[in-house]
Amino acid sequence: MQDFEHTASTGWKEAFTGRTGLYTLVLDGGTAIHAVSLFLVSAALPSVVADIGGIALYSWTSLLFVVSSIVGASSAGLLKQRAGSRNAYCLAALVMLSGTLTCALSPNMAVFLTGRFFQGLGGGAIGALAYALLRTLFPPRLWPHQMALLSAVWGAAALVGPAFGGGFADLWSWRGAFLTEVAATLLFLALASRLLPSGDGEPGTGRLPWRRLLLLSLAILVCGLSANMPSLPTAIACVAAAILLLALTLRRDGQSAGSRLFPTGALSPMSAVGSGNCIVLLMSMATAINNLYTPLMVETLYGVPAVVGGYITALQALGWTVVALLITRASPRGVRLLLAIGPPVTALSSLSIAGLLVSGPLWLLAVAIAGNGIGMGLFFSHLTNITLAAARPGEESVTGSAIKVMQFLGAAFGAAISGLIANAAGLGEGISVASASHVGPLLFGGFALAPALAALLAWIKISRPAEVAPQE
Repeated sequence: MQDFEHTASTGWKEAFTGRTGLYTLVLDGGTAIHAVSLFLVSAALPSVVADIGGIALYSWTSLLFVVSSIVGASSAGLLKQRAGSRNAYCLAALVMLSGTLTCALSPNMAVFLTGRFFQGLGGGAIGALAYALLRTLFPPRLWPHQMALLSAVWGAAALVGPAFGGGFADLWSWRGAFLTEVAATLLFLALASRLLPSGDGEPGTGRLPWRRLLLLSLAILVCGLSANMPSLPTAIACVAAAILLLALTLRRDGQSAGSRLFPTGALSPMSAVGSGNCIVLLMSMATAINNLYTPLMVETLYGVPAVVGGYITALQALGWTVVALLITRASPRGVRLLLAIGPPVTALSSLSIAGLLVSGPLWLLAVAIAGNGIGMGLFFSHLTNITLAAARPGEESVTGSAIKVMQFLGAAFGAAISGLIANAAGLGEGISVASASHVGPLLFGGFALAPALAALLAWIKISRPAEVAPQE
């Protein structure tokens, strides 16, 4: 035990000292800026639409960000191969910087959405590059420490992001929050340009599957258009078309002999990998609307400052992070139990939010929001391990990256469908106590169906012993 504790202590010390410590600063710094941006925008968005308008396009602030994040994350590996670590990382940072500056200077929602697109494009690439560079910049003995740090960044961002977004919105201007992020990105860019290795590119024949990426992006954008269609039947037709486009993307990807975006049977509920991805997608849909609509609803219904709305929203991420750290050493039997209870906890929390949103009390509503994240934290890391272990030979990498893409897809479809529901219920005509009281419970109550379906898939999964094998 003493040897183990000494090794663990030495590993943490090494991770923060010398050249290794500088690499840690660069990778975690880039991830932190991207993560803080998510919570910053969530807290500041009500002030943004109050200033420049665009409430009917509210859900697109998340939708475009997610679409471009998928493209950025999918492009990161090839970018590193062709340009090298330093150039790839700095290029991604410059793209994210341009998007943040555009958001800060936006005179209207159209320009703001353009900025969000480039924020997602650069941030998605940075997030994927962080995991790619981890394997090349650090010795294997430090990989667990770096993985833990990258995960912890998101919990820290849940604390810092609302203070930036909500605090600036309350005390000065929401634009100041984005300008602060611009300054932080410039500092990070300077460090990356000096510290990361150059000349390690491997120009090869690998080509980015642009046609499939465009088809996938089109599926998400068509789904997003549903929120702004003039009639409900047209909006539903858009959602149906988006599902067909996604199915076509998966089919063409499966038939491809080149670079793959998804593993075999990526969304087949009958396979170990596919069922895991389906659960991730459904649960991401459920948690996405909390980040998107909770600040707007809480600030409108309770009259609290933007920073308070931001922190109440961040309770979901904090609940996820804390619980995930507490259950890392669960036994095989414990893993089965966690898979069984995680999705139902999120489903019940969503129903509780729907019931408490208007009547309160606010503290109990905050507990229900934290419960959304707790449900995810109970099982997500174990589900990821099980899904990765079930990867077919030769598909290990694409299986791992597909999990992140499924999170993005769930967030995108969640944002799009919630925008459809919200605008159809009257939110597009303007935000008020009356419209929030009507739309809010409908949104959270309706999206409880997603984790309920995930719970069904999880129960089927744990009934197949081969799919929930102990992880070594």
